[in-house]
Amino acid sequence: MVLTTITLCSAFPSSSSRTAGISPSHHLRRHTKCIPGTYSLHNSGIAPCYECPPGSFSNVSGALNCTPARTGSYVPVSGATTDIPCPPGTYTTRSGSASCVACLPNVKCPRATATAPDSVSRRRSHIYLPNPSSSLAATRILRRPPKCEKPEEKACPVYSGGTGLSSKVKVASYECVNVANDLESCGGCPDPASSLGTDEAHSGGRDCSTILGVDSVRCEGGKCILASCRPGFVLSKDGERCEVASQD
Repeated sequence: MVLTTITLCSAFPSSSSRTAGISPSHHLRRHTKCIPGTYSLHNSGIAPCYECPPGSFSNVSGALNCTPARTGSYVPVSGATTDIPCPPGTYTTRSGSASCVACLPNVKCPRATATAPDSVSRRRSHIYLPNPSSSLAATRILRRPPKCEKPEEKACPVYSGGTGLSSKVKVASYECVNVANDLESCGGCPDPASSLGTDEAHSGGRDCSTILGVDSVRCEGGKCILASCRPGFVLSKDGERCEVASQD
């Protein structure tokens, strides 16, 4: 069985996976507020401080957590104080990205900050888009997922919108994915409402790459297999999530 581990590539020097070490900033004296680009596990936001991992940032002193990169933006390195808009010719479809995906050749590329691409990652075998010349045809296509050619694949929706609390999420297209080992559609099609990969969708799908506090994860047999958690988090007893470590 092919296993998919989270691998993040970008034009910047960075780790090849989300197993990059996150070291505390020991040079800060105790009772000193953590600087931007880091976060604290102490309620007062003081040292020891930990660098925000790729895909997240903090822009204030004394942060208690890191902010995921916005949809359409990315953070390629640790310790960042802001996210970076995807350059022309690339895109992201979710928050918390450490890199942007290049648009396929001869396919219209969305705006650099688009939330739904006209194409998807090369590891997805097919992309189905509504016909822009016919609103009726578009509606029919979106309501009726295509049949995937490979038996192990499932047609999952690609969502757009939903960047704000009041924003509406809609289906922009469909893509055929192998839900047995696809990191972002593990076990089924994830629900956009299941935030941070914590909950499974009605279909049983989960985006393993967005699990809060995860350090290394893969999709195997339709289940997210968590190998390790970031500093300050511990693996739950059932192995399904990373929990904030007790400060006792």
